[in-house]
Amino acid sequence: MLLPKIIPRKVLFWFSSLFLLLAFVRFITYSYSQVSNSSFAYETEFKAYLDATFAINTENKEVIYFVMPLTSCTYCIQKSYEALTLMSPKDNMFIIIVGDFKNANVDQLAFTKLPFKKLHDVNEAAYRYGFGLAKPMVIHMRNNRCVLGQEISDDMIEEIPEIFQITPKKMIPI
Repeated sequence: MLLPKIIPRKVLFWFSSLFLLLAFVRFITYSYSQVSNSSFAYETEFKAYLDATFAINTENKEVIYFVMPLTSCTYCIQKSYEALTLMSPKDNMFIIIVGDFKNANVDQLAFTKLPFKKLHDVNEAAYRYGFGLAKPMVIHMRNNRCVLGQEISDDMIEEIPEIFQITPKKMIPI
């Protein structure tokens, strides 16, 4: 009669340790791949838009863009303007105004008076790049990567100053 060979404890311990190590490595590599992805699904399109429309390259820079489509609802335009007036401009903050002021109302024209650096997309090229522009957006670029891409919904408009104040130390890894 054949008796099953008993596997020594050291060998079992070695195999179980190896299995746990491989499982841990797999977990870490999966987690890292999730973290390194952009939080903004249209990062490639937005970077192409910046490059083609304004000849801006975001390499080795940290820049926060507030993209304001003039076609937004009056409420969004008014509240965005009010929120931005509460903020002090910084060197790395830009407002991208998308639309023509030709038929602009008073609320839309108010954006030209804000003390931020402005980029004006008169031809509305933003819509051709398809990065999901329907409402105001905040897009935070760091070293040619998008670390935050957020459409500002009606209920978030009051949070615009807080979104702009995100620093690398406060940034939640994505």
